[in-house]
Amino acid sequence: MLDKLKEYFATKKVEKAIKNSPIHQVAIKAAHKANKEIGLDKLVEKSEKVRSLQGDYILKEVDELANSKDPFITMREKYANEMLAFCQYQVLVLDKKKEDPTGLLKYKGISGELINHLPKLIKLDKGLKETFHGLPSDNLDKKAINGYVMGIYKNMAWKFRVMDAIRRHLKDFNANQDKDWMTPFRFCMCVWYEHGFRKTLKLKPLISDINNIQYSTFMNTVANGHKYPDLEFIEGYKDSIKKKEFYYPFKS
Repeated sequence: MLDKLKEYFATKKVEKAIKNSPIHQVAIKAAHKANKEIGLDKLVEKSEKVRSLQGDYILKEVDELANSKDPFITMREKYANEMLAFCQYQVLVLDKKKEDPTGLLKYKGISGELINHLPKLIKLDKGLKETFHGLPSDNLDKKAINGYVMGIYKNMAWKFRVMDAIRRHLKDFNANQDKDWMTPFRFCMCVWYEHGFRKTLKLKPLISDINNIQYSTFMNTVANGHKYPDLEFIEGYKDSIKKKEFYYPFKS
């Protein structure tokens, strides 16, 4: 199995890392699995550049963890950042007219409508505007824009899955999978991004600005190192949740 993975990410640095480090092995296996599940496997097989970029990403992230004075907090910070990048594009590719494998569209605050507004959004949102400004052509139709956003989403999803595998390898999860804090964290960040994009587009809001600030604080509970970020988050808003002033659809 490891020989196949070495071949998949064929660089001498990666081969050495896999041989000497269990955490590198976990990351490489997760990367290989994510490529297949996300649909990047054929591209990776064809492109040495993509293989090299993925291999370099894994080496950089794991090396920084290994050399950190506080690996746990470093991992949490990296995990939170990857979740943010992932959720930003997650809400842009969800389509309420199509099947939803993520299960996110059943929740209040996530619409599956933003994909229909991408041509306008990339001209209004600062981050997206900068991303598309770097492309070789400005003459992009809706199909090309959607395809490019989907490509970025897949890359972000790949990075997130690698980091999530590292998190689990380091035993930073709830053994009761139904209560693992990754799911509510993803939900909160998706709602937060959707609200911001809807304001930029001047679309009808799905939540209040106050609720949006509340959702954003889940990021702090993760980055600050609480063992169970969801418990810390719920504790902060339990009265609002009980009064149904704040929507939180997960078990405590």
